[in-house]
Amino acid sequence: MTPIEVHKFGGRALRDATTLAAVVARLAETREAMAVVSAREGVTDALEEALRGPGPVGVPTPLLETEIRRTREEFEAPRADALAIAMSELARRADTPGALLALGEKWSALRLVAALEAAGRPARAILADRVLETEGPERAALPRGSEELVAAIRAAAERGAVPVLTGFCGRDAGGRTTVFPRGGSDLTATFAAAALGLREVTLWKLAEGICRADPDRVAGAAPVSEVALDEAELLARAGAGVVSPEALGPVRESGLTVRVRSLFRPEAAGTSITSDFSPPPGPRFLVLGDEGVLVIGRVASDRLRRRLDEALRRAGGELSAFEPIAGSPAHRVSARGLGLEHVLEVLHGALFAAEGDEPVGDW
Repeated sequence: MTPIEVHKFGGRALRDATTLAAVVARLAETREAMAVVSAREGVTDALEEALRGPGPVGVPTPLLETEIRRTREEFEAPRADALAIAMSELARRADTPGALLALGEKWSALRLVAALEAAGRPARAILADRVLETEGPERAALPRGSEELVAAIRAAAERGAVPVLTGFCGRDAGGRTTVFPRGGSDLTATFAAAALGLREVTLWKLAEGICRADPDRVAGAAPVSEVALDEAELLARAGAGVVSPEALGPVRESGLTVRVRSLFRPEAAGTSITSDFSPPPGPRFLVLGDEGVLVIGRVASDRLRRRLDEALRRAGGELSAFEPIAGSPAHRVSARGLGLEHVLEVLHGALFAAEGDEPVGDW
């Protein structure tokens, strides 16, 4: 049997008919592919908000109605009618916190299966809370057993269908639906790829890879071609949002390569996360946090401080904090007189060239 390729699609990649069509196109480019899906952007946030409210666990009627309406905009009848019935039935059964929080991924799986079948490609939804064993708390579980998961994936593929696996969730020893920490669909994808004995897994994003800084905040922030696994873990724990920290566990254990690629520019090289890559000296990434900007990279502290102090003064600010992070190739920087997003832009301009976004200077 041809090896199955694992492709993970996040909430932004599943938000509307345009992105859904792009997902179908990416899967059509591979003969033996499976998808791992997140909830549509914003759905899990709404479900978490519902859990914080009074009363029994249940799906807010306005949310269900909104998601059914959006789904009807994506599909024609009778497919849209069948989806509405299936989505309502899943919502009716979501009567525990774990089941409620996993609902968005199940809705996404139904939508993607419908989109693939509308394009003439058979597909099968695999609900992870039926085939993936987990351990740990209901709302912070981790995957444990893989035999049923692998069997379900292979069974769907052997029938000629694209397996569409719900991310973010599984089941505990008692059969109760559990969910992973936020961003857990990445973990589902890397765990599934490792369980299948694969060498790589692809995470599809709207960005063209892992960029020097958040491209939504810094114009010109460009992707890098390779990222070391240790760098990826540091970025994840700093809140960069490219990949969840837990997802990197199976990567380290199995030697997987994670490829981060652009949904709308599949011809772009993207970024590879691998344990084999050794990053060069110099600044590598900037991450905006609540207390400052994290500068990631192997640099001489005194040289970096002088460079940043000069740049901030030219921008009308003043360096107020410069803190090396113990045990990490990183420094936390903040400034007086400038907002954090402005500081991020200034630091990017000071550390990376306008052309090619490569580090400036001798490090």
